[in-house]
Amino acid sequence: MAHPASYVKELYIMLLKAKSEKIDFATISRRMGIGQDEIKACLGRLGDVRIVNNTVVLDDVTWASLAEHAVREGVPLYEIARSISWQRFEALTEEALIRHGFETIRDFRFKSEGRRWQIDVVGLRGVDLVCFDCKQWKAGGKSSALLKSAMEQMRRVEALSHLKTNPKGLRTDWNVVKIYPALITLLDTDRHISAGCFIVPVLRLNHFLDEFYDLRGLVKPFKTSGHESARQLNIG
Repeated sequence: MAHPASYVKELYIMLLKAKSEKIDFATISRRMGIGQDEIKACLGRLGDVRIVNNTVVLDDVTWASLAEHAVREGVPLYEIARSISWQRFEALTEEALIRHGFETIRDFRFKSEGRRWQIDVVGLRGVDLVCFDCKQWKAGGKSSALLKSAMEQMRRVEALSHLKTNPKGLRTDWNVVKIYPALITLLDTDRHISAGCFIVPVLRLNHFLDEFYDLRGLVKPFKTSGHESARQLNIG
């Protein structure tokens, strides 16, 4: 039987890498050589892990909880990054926004300035619209790549702000909306803002959203066409 100090990390990694949406305790026990009671006790302490009939349901909430606790147990971020698909990455972002009171749209598409644009995930709460581009870098992103991606996201958000009326799917008074660009990354970074765009590691997303009311003052939002003040793409 594996020692508890070692099997916790192994359990998290195995579940994070699972290809199926469900995995039962018997399968976990057989693969890891630990008892089902130990599995249940270990996962039961996490709180947000969904267990039905001795089966782990690997939905987005469960996956996010496993990833967060895996990091706390010392599992390297790159190990977690290698196990996530882009669909799950976007779903995790959307789930976090919903849990913090945002209305969300994934794969948000709109037409502006004579062309079509796409933003991975948008979240609306009150007059604040946060636009996320999910960057699935699986190795430390260079500052030049970070800056380029931030500027590209700024350009998308600027194009969105040029719309005269509500984009399809967003229920709000478009004339008063303030739009905030953000990149969300799989790996950690010491940069929190680049070119006026928020940089948010996925495992810090909940903290970012918890503190967003205060953090939003750190960047200049884009204002929609109904605002009197001019929009400005501020690179600096």
